[in-house]
Amino acid sequence: MDDMAVIKGINDSREATKELVKSKDNTLVYHTGNEEIFVEVKNLRLIWNNNCS
Repeated sequence: MDDMAVIKGINDSREATKELVKSKDNTLVYHTGNEEIFVEVKNLRLIWNNNCS
């Protein structure tokens, strides 16, 4: 992940859930009522390759 920004805040929980379900490709929809956003990015390919060796 090179960059992250809040594009749009959504107050309605149903609309937020719809956006979460519609997300695809490189778009991450974070659905929360919290004031702060924390995203931990892991390289799952590296974990998978190490466990298969």
